Amino acid sequence: LATEIITENQDIGAGVEEKVDNAKTQLYVSNFNGGYGDEWLQKIKKRFEDKYKDVSFEEGKMGVQVLIDNAKITGTNLIGNISVSRNQVFFTEGVSYQEYVGSNLVLDITDIVTEDLTAYGESKSIEDKLSDFQKESLLIGGKYYMIPHYEGYCGITIDCDLFNAKKLFMGADGKFQYTQSSDKLSNGPDGVKGTYDDGLPATYQEFYNLCKDMVKRGVTPFTWSGQYQFYVSNLLSALAIDDMGVEEGNIGLNFKGKSNTIIDTLNNDGTYTLKSVDITEANGYEVMGQAGYYNGMKFIEEIIKNEWYSNTSFLNAQTHTDCQDDYLLSSKDSAFKPIGMIVDGIWWPNEAKDTFKEMSVAYEKAGINDRNFMFIPLPKSSEEKVGENTTLLEYIMSYGFINANIDEQYIPLAKLFLQFCYTDESLVEFTTTTSTPKALNYELSELDMYKLTPFGRSVMQIKNNPKTDILHTVSESQIYWGNTTIISLTNRYATDQYVNYSTAVKNNGVTANQYFNSFRDYWKKVWETRFKSIYDR
Repeated sequence: LATEIITENQDIGAGVEEKVDNAKTQLYVSNFNGGYGDEWLQKIKKRFEDKYKDVSFEEGKMGVQVLIDNAKITGTNLIGNISVSRNQVFFTEGVSYQEYVGSNLVLDITDIVTEDLTAYGESKSIEDKLSDFQKESLLIGGKYYMIPHYEGYCGITIDCDLFNAKKLFMGADGKFQYTQSSDKLSNGPDGVKGTYDDGLPATYQEFYNLCKDMVKRGVTPFTWSGQYQFYVSNLLSALAIDDMGVEEGNIGLNFKGKSNTIIDTLNNDGTYTLKSVDITEANGYEVMGQAGYYNGMKFIEEIIKNEWYSNTSFLNAQTHTDCQDDYLLSSKDSAFKPIGMIVDGIWWPNEAKDTFKEMSVAYEKAGINDRNFMFIPLPKSSEEKVGENTTLLEYIMSYGFINANIDEQYIPLAKLFLQFCYTDESLVEFTTTTSTPKALNYELSELDMYKLTPFGRSVMQIKNNPKTDILHTVSESQIYWGNTTIISLTNRYATDQYVNYSTAVKNNGVTANQYFNSFRDYWKKVWETRFKSIYDR
């Protein structure tokens, strides 16, 4: 799924196999066919074509034919190609909203976002399904140009079946000797008894204790893709944002506001003092000193230093899908050592669908709906933070939009289709198909929740929890949106010496203290040499 895997030379018009029906009007739709797949879009295509089969969209033709281009091109790579693309509607990720709008690549769709969806039996608009933050971020000159698509969080998945078999859930007594059905479980990171996270480690220290117990019981705590170390960087970002919270996270996106979590002095023993800094674009590098980054680095340093990971986690030949396969097999095949947790995005079970199907034939209760995986809220860096809201980092930057360069006669049809994709029926259908959330507010019934995989239910439990905040990576800062390849919340971990944090710890023995100091110094230099012309304007 991740944008970093996509190459520049992939054809945005590849993948259409359906024969054109000249008796109908064609609508070309580009879909980033990564971890979320295209099954959801195929369902919408069928319903849309059926609904409008007796409607003429151009003279001499009746009905519409939606042709889907499954093309893996995103972000800045798409910017140079969209104006010559035949595709009229796009669903993709890695989109710098401000840059696309500023380059006049996307159509004004304010009308379909703000009008009530009465034609579909709804008394609300798409705009009503957006959060206040999304509305504020997406309105440019009072107009909407894109609609949020899917949400993508990276974090930690646990194998609940394995955890139950090995009794790895935590009790109120602090011991890892319980199953998930016990009435003696700890309160978990939310600090509240009787909620979905009971029995999970509440603090980093409890998490380390869990990993130690896992090793004692013959379980490898973690695995992640050896080839794509950015999954560890994604986890680092998730830890940092969860630690600092949504308000501090927004300051680090917009380089604006008073940050109260900047580390002032950092001691050799890992203790530190904080200071408050008024952040502007001129001193935006100061946000790299937010304590959340350091705390996240300490967490990952502990995992790597203690070798709580599989022997493929730094093997360059192991892809993200290889990693998923190994994880799924580890607790089913006796030839493998069981692995308790995987670092990946919430789309990973979708990517591994074929493996689930194959395993359901070879092993008992091994299908995607049989196995009980759980996307977990991250532990807190200290006891004092237990009970604070969980903050999820939505970093995929995924949107639906219309190509501004399409023939004017097809604009009404393109708008009609895009709006159709954001009815409640379509939003719920997306989630029940992919077991992942769309980036809007909508209700799932008990029956809808039942249709999800166990993993999908765990994702929706976190998203819909009143004690969950979501940080969407939309920025008003030109420094941010003009340089997302290096400064996005999941890409900003390079320094003068190192490409990423995890390999620096593993291969060079770098400590969290050393890396954090180097990280801050690096970004101060970048600000002065690369961004001065922007903040001095």
